[in-house]
Parts: sequence; structure tokens; C-alpha cells
Amino acid sequence: MRWILGVALLTLSACATKSNEGAYSGQTKQEANREQSTVKRKAPETAKAREEKSAAEVSENQRSYREKGGAAPPESPPPVSSRPPGDKAKPPQVSALTWNAWAEDPGIPFSPLAHLHPNSDYELQVDLSAISYDLLDEGRSRVVGPGFDRRVQDWMKDASRPEAILKILVLPDPAYFDHPQEHVQTLRFKLDRLRQTSNLLADQAPGKSAMEVLRGKPEPSFRLGHVSFDLHTTDLQGLGAIGLSFWVDGRPVDELVVSYCIAADEKIDQCKASTRGTVSLRGLDSVRISAQTDGLGRLPDAAIHFVRLDSDQVMGVFRRNNWNAGRFETWRLGRTAAELRAYFENSLLPAFGGDSTLQSLEQRGVEFYNLLFPPPGPREAPDAARGRAEFEQFVREHLSQDTAGTREHRDTPSVFIRMLTEDDNSVPLIPLGLLAMKLDQDKTEFLGFHFRIEAPLGVQNYHAVSECISTWALVLPPARGDLQDVRKGIDESLADFRDGAQYLYDRMLDFGGYLKSGTESDPTALAVVSHHNKNQVYFSSSDMVLSTAVNREFSKPSLAILDGCGTGVSGAADFIKQLNSRGVASVIATNTEIRPEIAVDFLRCLVSELAEHRDTPNYLLSDAYLNTIECLSERSQIEGGAKYGPLALTFSLMGNGNLRLCGPKKRPQ
Repeated sequence: MRWILGVALLTLSACATKSNEGAYSGQTKQEANREQSTVKRKAPETAKAREEKSAAEVSENQRSYREKGGAAPPESPPPVSSRPPGDKAKPPQVSALTWNAWAEDPGIPFSPLAHLHPNSDYELQVDLSAISYDLLDEGRSRVVGPGFDRRVQDWMKDASRPEAILKILVLPDPAYFDHPQEHVQTLRFKLDRLRQTSNLLADQAPGKSAMEVLRGKPEPSFRLGHVSFDLHTTDLQGLGAIGLSFWVDGRPVDELVVSYCIAADEKIDQCKASTRGTVSLRGLDSVRISAQTDGLGRLPDAAIHFVRLDSDQVMGVFRRNNWNAGRFETWRLGRTAAELRAYFENSLLPAFGGDSTLQSLEQRGVEFYNLLFPPPGPREAPDAARGRAEFEQFVREHLSQDTAGTREHRDTPSVFIRMLTEDDNSVPLIPLGLLAMKLDQDKTEFLGFHFRIEAPLGVQNYHAVSECISTWALVLPPARGDLQDVRKGIDESLADFRDGAQYLYDRMLDFGGYLKSGTESDPTALAVVSHHNKNQVYFSSSDMVLSTAVNREFSKPSLAILDGCGTGVSGAADFIKQLNSRGVASVIATNTEIRPEIAVDFLRCLVSELAEHRDTPNYLLSDAYLNTIECLSERSQIEGGAKYGPLALTFSLMGNGNLRLCGPKKRPQ
């Protein structure tokens, strides 16, 4: 059996755990049901209903403590609602603290919006309060999770600590929101305010909502702290999610997701639950997502995130999703984001070139592991050792269940790999499959041969396509030129595949004409076998296409196979970005420089796997990719020569693995 492993590179982002109210895999089941039913404001809840709901949330926090083997905290009253008149106020306890988040128009404070408009500016307000603002469909109100609740209780026991300080990171869905200029804000409040509970509700006014109180007095007694983020919506209409991650002392302690319908006023009733990428740092499994309706069933088995907070230092976060809420391991990589990018581009990826020996590949793979999970040194905190040990235990457990010769890769567990390129120093693609570990003295294991790596694209659509992709656009080298041997190999061994394609180009000029306009109504597989350099695909210096020429729309989730030299590394990221923004939901690309022979053999293996599983039910792109990599690793450049082995792992799958891929249909005669 093969397993799935994921990595995330996040700049100004964070990994956070959920509270025990649900699995934050983008949206909770309750949120999804709410979004599917209506985007209009619901009728106000009764005071009794609000109290029962809040009590249930607090009870869930209590249960979380018992599951962790600790003593449950004292029972606390639920958050006090700001709406019902005449209710007798109760002194709030720590576990009654509430996150309140809402969007508003700039310059119109404390007026939460029920939905947003495309291409517009907004401010996202995030409050930590002693009461719930009962925001309903105009934002989100939720009792703080057990991780943050526990941290506040620790602070309260420390008489020498005057102030609470935490970082809040915003992670809006890049499909619906532009990249924010500020990702991190600091929220702070005096802990004495919690020790003087009788004063916390002094400004709560009977008969007035929290927003009415805030409009008259922006800093009321119950508002402990608040931050604001500037957001701008894109032109896309639908349900857009905003993730909020809360960090204390370099560790994530809570998470919140706020969803909004983004549409023109006359189209708000058309908003449906989103199938796009999650803004939660727990991740999603693209293979499981179509078969599960609840949040927990859609989660991967583990995730690794690389996070840059205020400074340029990069932190690693590892979480197994079978751990209790609030458990994770964090460590510092010891390199800045700029240094990490330079290492990838100038040292690591060139070392996996086509002329590398198995010994040198293993050495580079182990160096890669030591980069991401640094061995603890004399100056390292114990966190570095724990993070490395937990990851090795995770790998060992799965390798012990990995059966040699199992090739179908069906029903495999998964781990999420997330890539968010937030600035010029981000690494757009971490080829985790090339990471190697020496788990004993004699054998080095590459993760790509034992784990399936799931890496979402920047604008990710996880919509499952019921029909098999059989429309192919092939871009192959001309019969004469420096890639003529590649073309000859394709003509000799893949003639039926070539002749069945709906589109066939051997001039970049013609391929550019295809890309510059039009719409594909059917899901499409676009395969390009060419040179690649600085966001150009080319056959010669006079025959090329730039990434800026990509304007064709793909109306259904489609696949791009960029079978060229280094199409997935930093310099080629824009080609992937342009295709992704126009409907390409999945990309297979190379991470390093490759020889022409391996490019042809990759196509041979892929076509062979598709033919072999033509009648296999539910044979997914993720299955075809893993089988193709295994097939490729057993091939050799010349008959009787050394096998490609780990060089096969230079091909990475990014995006939706839940698509179905078939060979091309015959073109009409």
C-alpha cells in the first residue's frame, strides 16, 4: 500500500488546530448546510436557543480536556448574548471568551455585511470579546477553542504577566480575494480585565445588540482586543472563505473560518457551497472529498507547513490529523525565506539533474530532509528534536504497512501538501517526493515511492468531474531540430496516442494561437513536450510561447502536463499560475532539469497505465500518476543501463487528484 504525504510552504500564514465544534476543512458541516440553504439573513434566534447553543459549545470544550487525560476545567456559563433584553448578566469565565469576525465597508464601522460584492474593498474585523455578538450570517461568532482557552488559563495563573499578546494571520481564498498587503496583526489586552470579571459586562446594555453598543462606544468593557485586515474581492462570484489562524509564542492555538457569498445583489440566491481549496491549515484530501460529506471524512492524515511570521525566519509545523485538537510540533529551519529559495534553486534542484548517480541522489535527498527537519544542535531548542522524531515515527509506521509490489494505490490514506506563494521569496513547489531518510544503516527511502503527496494549486477547485478527460491537446517537437529524437521516439511508440489527439501542434506559433483566446467546453488534458526557460516554452529561440500568452479558458476542471526542463521550479511558476487561473485544476510538472529520454518515457508509462486501466472503475488521476512514477522508475535510458530510479520523482502532481483521465478520442475524419 502507498501512502500520501503533504507539505505546505506558507508565507505569513500558519498551521492551526480546530476547536472541538467541528473539523475546519474549509467549512464545517454546519456552515456548508447554512450556505446551501440561503445567504439571506435568518430570523433571530430566541434567547433560550442561543443559551443552549452556547452551552453546548462550552460543554464540548469540557469534553476536550477529558479526552486529553487532564482534569476538566470548571464549568463555565455560556457566552452572554448581547441581544435579548432583560437577561441577567453573568460574570464571564475564561472558557466563555468568544471570537467575533465580520466584514464591513471601509468608513462604516460596526455595520456587518450579509454578503460582499465582486471587485470591492472591505475591512475584516476580528474581535476577542467576553460576549458573543450573535453575528449569524453577517460574519462568525464562536467560543474560543480549547487550545487558546488553555493558554489563557495559564496566563491567569501567572501574576507577573500583565498582558496577553497573540498574532492573528489571515488566509483568504485566493480565488475570491486578492493577496492582502498585511497578513499578520498583533492583538493584545490587559489580563487584569479578566481578573476583574465584574467590570467586563458593565457596558452591556439591555435591549441593545453588541453592534449598537459598539457604534456608541467603540471600546466597551466586553471588547478585550481587536484587529482589522484590508481585503479586496476578485471578479469571481461564489462562496469565498477567509481563514484566521491564532498564534501564541510561535505556536498555533486556534482557528476560525468565515464564509461570505460574493455576488451582485441580484445573484446572491445563486451562491452554493464551494468546492474550491480550503483556507484551513488542516488540509483536504481531493480523492476523499467527493465521497464524504462531513469535515472529518475529507481530512488528510498529516500535514507539514512552513510558515514565515513577522520576521524572515521560517518555521516548520507538523501535525497528524489523528492527534487530539491542539497537538502539533513546531521548529525553526534556521534559514530565512530568501536563503531557502536560493538553496532550492541553486543547490538542491540542480543536484537532481539527469546525470546524477543513485548515491548522489540519496545524499542530496538526505540533505533535503535535514534542511526541512534540521537535526538538533547545541543551540537548538528541544522542539527541533521532537518535530523530527514525530515525523520519523509517522514515516516508520506507514512504511511498516507498505507492501512491496502493491501497485494499484487505491483507497490510500492521505497527507496534505500546501503551496501558497505569498511573495518573491516563497518557493512555489517543494518536491517532497525527493526527500530521503535513512531509517536504518543500510537503506535510504525516498518518500515519493511510499507516500502520495497532495499539493493544491493557488486557485484550487476540488470539483469532481464525472466524465473521463479524453480531449487532448498535444504540443510535440518538430521532426527536425535539437529535440528530433524525442519526436522520433513518440512517433515510433505512441503513434495512436498522437493521432487520437483533438489538437496537435509542432510549432509554438500555432500553439500560441490556441492559447491566446477561446474556451474549452469539455475537460481537457494539455500536454507540452518542449524546452522551458523563464516562463517560456520553446523549441528554438525563434519559436516560443510566453506565459503571458495564456488566455484560453477551460470551463471544466482540466489537466496540464508540462513535460519539459524544470517546468515546476521557481522560474516557471507563472506558466502554471496562468493555466491554473483559467480553469486548469491539476498540473503534472518537472521539478528539475531532465534529459529528453525521460520525458518520452514518462509519456510512454502514462499512456500505458491509462490503457491498462481503461475499464477500471473510479481510476483517478492520482492513481494514474503514482503508477506512472513507479513504471518510470523501473525504466532505463538505454537498454541494460541504470534505471531512472529516484529521478522519476522529479515529476510532481499538483492540484486535484480526483479527476479521471483517459486516452484521447479519435479525431473525426
